[in-house]
Amino acid sequence: MSIRTVEFWPVYKHLEKEVLELSYSVQFNDQHLNVYSLKIAELFLRCVTEIESISQTICREELIEMKNQPNFHSHILPKLTKKWGVDKKVVCFSCQEAVYIAHIQLKPFEKGIAKRWWQDYNAIKHDRAKNMEVANLNNLFNALAGLYLLNVYLMDITFSQSEVSRDYNGNFELISMGSNMFAILITDCYFYWQMKEQKRNFDMEDQAVYLLVFEKGAPIGVLNKNQFIEEKGNQ
Repeated sequence: MSIRTVEFWPVYKHLEKEVLELSYSVQFNDQHLNVYSLKIAELFLRCVTEIESISQTICREELIEMKNQPNFHSHILPKLTKKWGVDKKVVCFSCQEAVYIAHIQLKPFEKGIAKRWWQDYNAIKHDRAKNMEVANLNNLFNALAGLYLLNVYLMDITFSQSEVSRDYNGNFELISMGSNMFAILITDCYFYWQMKEQKRNFDMEDQAVYLLVFEKGAPIGVLNKNQFIEEKGNQ
């Protein structure tokens, strides 16, 4: 485990384990996304608290200017969106517990979605009795997916092509990065450039968290930090 993530990944994994254990009491399906409880409220609050903490570490690591005690939603998230396009990045359910959820792709930092769970987090934090109904599975899933995504960015792991498999259509399989609940998209940087040069709307390239690029003639997977948008020297 990277020294960059030793304070955060174990906490994420513990939260993930507790969330998956909820499926023994409440089936994860579309009809139950608005189910709420004290346990869901507790997990939701813990997830967003972790998001606030890890996001500040990311800003320090990436030399992103911060205010003292910055607000995640109004100050940090816009900077990460501008720098990496996190509002478009997709996190997918990959666990059997979520097979009855129709929309397996989450965009936890998309503008409207992030605003909703952030406001609901603060509502529960400041007046839980009045706002228990927003302590629901939908908010919990988005917050946990956001925390997972930030952990992946903090890890900043590079891997070889041999570590990524393809499906029968030749597309890259999702990669979990060690999660038992979520996975992320990876796509080919060469194809990415073809779509950009042809000015085609090919959303997967912006949704992918990892890109396969060529470095010294060998294909490797690297984080999609928009670092190849202006330069093609990695082809």
